[in-house]
Order: sequence, then C-alpha cells, then structure tokens
Amino acid sequence: DLTGTYLPMIFNGVFQALYVGRHYVSLAAYLVAPGDWDDTTFALVGLANLSDRTGVIRFNYTVKVLTYLTVNAFISGFVGDAGGEFRLKVRIPPVEPSLAETAGVPYLASGLTFNPPTVQLGATVVIDF
Repeated sequence: DLTGTYLPMIFNGVFQALYVGRHYVSLAAYLVAPGDWDDTTFALVGLANLSDRTGVIRFNYTVKVLTYLTVNAFISGFVGDAGGEFRLKVRIPPVEPSLAETAGVPYLASGLTFNPPTVQLGATVVIDF
C-alpha cells in the first residue's frame, strides 16, 4: 500500500501525476474508419506505472455525427494494487474529536477513507466552429 508514499506528496503540493514513478509504459491501438464507418474511430490505450504496478486501460469510441459535431464515449478500467498512482487509496486516520471540531471538520473524528477507482465512464461532445 503506497498511500504512505503518495499521500504526503499530495498534501505538500509536490505530487505530479505521471512524474512520481520511475518507469512508465504505454501502448495504443487505433482503428480509424473501419469498413463503411468513415466517421468512426475506435481506440484502445493503456498506461502503466511499472514502479508501483498500477495502470489504466481506456477504450474510446468517437463518431463525427455532423460536419461540426463529434461525439466521444469512453470506458476506463484501473488495474493494480490499491494505493498506487492510478489506484490511489486515501486513508486519513481518526482525529481527536475536539481537534476536528476546532478545525471545522467534525467528520474527521471518525477518519476518512476514499477507495481507489475501478471503472470510469464518460462522454464528450465537441462542436467545431
């Protein structure tokens, strides 16, 4: 669990995604205008941090609907051990209740946990003008 490594970097403002690992690898495959689908592109992209053995795999579907309108949909899967760069898990231990109240964040008295991402879905619409 690398939470102990990355968490202090985040809170001190020195965490820079894609610069904290020593070694990264990326692989991409594109299928542009397959068959009669002239306005369609499929992309499969993978990026891994070899230092902490985490990564992300993303599948994109892009289609030009009109001459000025493009729609993109994607699904991403995050792989590797929880606590790494691409599967960051944040655990903040419980804080003394009086200190949490004084700081204005009473829910910290019981601690906080943010679980690592597993899947991400999204879509975009691009208008060219």
